[in-house]
Amino acid sequence: MRTRCPACGATSSLDVLVGHEDARTALAAAFKAGGPVGMALLRYLALHRPAQRDLTMARVATLLAELLPLLDAGCITRKGRQWALHSGDWVQAIEQMQVQYTAGKLSAPLNGHGYLLEVLAGLADRREAAAEQQHEHNKRSTAAQQRDTVQVRGQALEIGAALDVVYGGQDLALARIKAASRNAAPMPESVRQQLAALKVGKNGATPPATP
Repeated sequence: MRTRCPACGATSSLDVLVGHEDARTALAAAFKAGGPVGMALLRYLALHRPAQRDLTMARVATLLAELLPLLDAGCITRKGRQWALHSGDWVQAIEQMQVQYTAGKLSAPLNGHGYLLEVLAGLADRREAAAEQQHEHNKRSTAAQQRDTVQVRGQALEIGAALDVVYGGQDLALARIKAASRNAAPMPESVRQQLAALKVGKNGATPPATP
């Protein structure tokens, strides 16, 4: 009696299916990874099925044995670096590949996992970029809040400086100086070099040559 997996299309006789220890172990591990992930992996296997032949249980075992360690590690290595992943990334990447296959933009059978890893790396890259943008937004928001002023002892101070005075016991004049220093534009390098040359000349040494 022959059986066929409705998800990946692998076929085998019932006795081989029961007796194929590697395939049985791999499938058990795939489902142990989680319902959505396990089903997504089975659908992904279908993209490796040759057009005129069935996908054998031996091939299923090989493909899953290559993927499951990556899933367990929670990261992949691609483009010369590691990308952190969670289980939802795998489901999203495989769904994206299936959409591309249905639209005729992805050819099957796949040869290896290179395309899947590219999609996964792309997802992780976009998530990192979004997190970095959010971090920069938070920094700008914090800086803007610090520039807002309040009245402390009749003096207008930025909120950050005012907190230093009220709760940190800092001298009012010192707080104003520090706030002005934080907001001052950095000194141009050319001006810095000229000041250094004047200091050296004042001490009686030969000023360094200006490039």
